[in-house]
Amino acid sequence: MLPRDITTHFRPPGRFTIVSPDGAAVFSLTLGSSWPMASHGKRLLTLHSAVSEGVVASCDAVVSDKGEPEKLAINDRNGEHFADLQTCGTDKSAMLAPHSGPSATIRYEDQQAGRILITDSNGWILAVAEVINDSVQAVRVGAKVDAGLITITMLSFNLLGPEHEVDS
Repeated sequence: MLPRDITTHFRPPGRFTIVSPDGAAVFSLTLGSSWPMASHGKRLLTLHSAVSEGVVASCDAVVSDKGEPEKLAINDRNGEHFADLQTCGTDKSAMLAPHSGPSATIRYEDQQAGRILITDSNGWILAVAEVINDSVQAVRVGAKVDAGLITITMLSFNLLGPEHEVDS
């Protein structure tokens, strides 16, 4: 269960618990700077393990030389830049482009209902997110898929929502 309210322009930094459907803590999320006002390299989100408190993944702002939002950088547990996430087209979809390996597409299957799909380059579904209520969305992660990567990608995709449109 992921929080949906991290996409507002002005929000206080803080830490939230991400729980399983049965209420067990799975991850915690630290909010950093607000997007799209963040400067280049500024940490927006940090995903922590609920068990060890170690960093699982993070998301940083990437801005142009003119200070305009360009894309989001997804980092691994060591803070190494793993992939870029940016909008691609007018349908509010986004592309997760890792430095190695196949890309993934994140798109609304039903924007009215808030249903989001993450598919690989072959069209296989990696994860599905559905709105539970105004403040929570449930994410189902496919077998053999990195749940931490999917979680930070989904939360980062929420930052790219219509009110935070990023030009490709």
